[in-house]
Amino acid sequence: MALLSINERQMQDAILKQYMPEPPKDTSLKNTRNCLKWIDITLDELDKLSIIHVAGTKGKGSTCSYVESILRHHGYKTACFTSPHTVDYRERICINGQMVSKDVFSAAFWHVYEKLLLSKVQSFANLAFTLNSPHPW
Repeated sequence: MALLSINERQMQDAILKQYMPEPPKDTSLKNTRNCLKWIDITLDELDKLSIIHVAGTKGKGSTCSYVESILRHHGYKTACFTSPHTVDYRERICINGQMVSKDVFSAAFWHVYEKLLLSKVQSFANLAFTLNSPHPW
């Protein structure tokens, strides 16, 4: 059901984009803090995560794969969030080199989706933070 909701949302977004100009996005730090608060992640929890952010025009996926593999082989717990996916939305999120299971994805998705829907903020990037937080999935 979670994957179906994402696919339906993507289709709805594509249809809306044909008829409406894209609304301005709030990329402020205040908005990010609010999103984290809404999905029950504190700044202290976030500060405990070691995050590597890879940016640029080419090679991000390969770079992330190499870094994730090296860290994992040296005993670190890893999580990798990439975009886009090829077939299954869950391809975007790997924990310790494995695509997240349907059960774990669904639990995290609904946790984030319901809270952000109530707050009228819909950002699936927050799903990655949720999957890596100390919540018991």
